[in-house]
Amino acid sequence: MEAHIASANDKLVEGLKFAVPSVASYVNARESVTFWPSGGNSYAPNGVKVIKLQLNGDNWLDCRSVKLFFTLKNTGTTVLTPRHPGAYVFFRRARVIIGGQTVQDTDYFNRTSHMFYTLKSAERRIHDYAMGLL
Repeated sequence: MEAHIASANDKLVEGLKFAVPSVASYVNARESVTFWPSGGNSYAPNGVKVIKLQLNGDNWLDCRSVKLFFTLKNTGTTVLTPRHPGAYVFFRRARVIIGGQTVQDTDYFNRTSHMFYTLKSAERRIHDYAMGLL
């Protein structure tokens, strides 16, 4: 009986597997790069309103990995209280131009993004909040 028990293989429950997933052999390298906006470093309702980022390089870009970070400063006298912690609430329009061709032009980007946010599962929203991806 002990011989049968010793020869049995243990199997982990799927939720307890923390092994590194298999990788693609065709991926040679991965880089983390930072691009700064062209046209200014301060944006205001009565000043520069358009943020233009020029992403130049000879590598592939996974659009799902692009993150936009910024610092919001309240220079007015009234308290600034956004209704949602997501950064997308500050942007009305988003355009993506690749090689001189417009590939995406989303008017009311803030409303569209919030609609997609509310359609996510509760678990995914909690995960995004924990990762700071709002």
